[in-house]
Amino acid sequence: MNRAVAYLMAMEWSRSLIYLDDHSFRLRGKGGEEYSFQVLECDIDGMDIILPKVKLQTDYVILLIANKLNDNCVTTHYFPMTEYFAVGRISATDLVPLIIFKIRMEVETDISPDRYSILQQG
Repeated sequence: MNRAVAYLMAMEWSRSLIYLDDHSFRLRGKGGEEYSFQVLECDIDGMDIILPKVKLQTDYVILLIANKLNDNCVTTHYFPMTEYFAVGRISATDLVPLIIFKIRMEVETDISPDRYSILQQG
């Protein structure tokens, strides 16, 4: 999922993707400035977004919220989220003022790893 989101953000923000791994990615702007991101797969419980444990410190955090209608992929700055990472959740009302970018992503996870490698080879 990180790979798909990284390429999408590079296109949406008109930046060059310069680094990508399983947990994070970096974009470079036209002026040479760099931005680090991490994608967190979250769930929703009523009005709360359940946050996973965070091990990286990046400039931005992208929350990919499963089972949420409409804008289910939101970007925030890392530091305003630290207190929420500590407790493992954030209410939707607390999240709204922190959002700097949001989109809707259709995510399907029913492709097995074997089928994926066949698709890549074919």
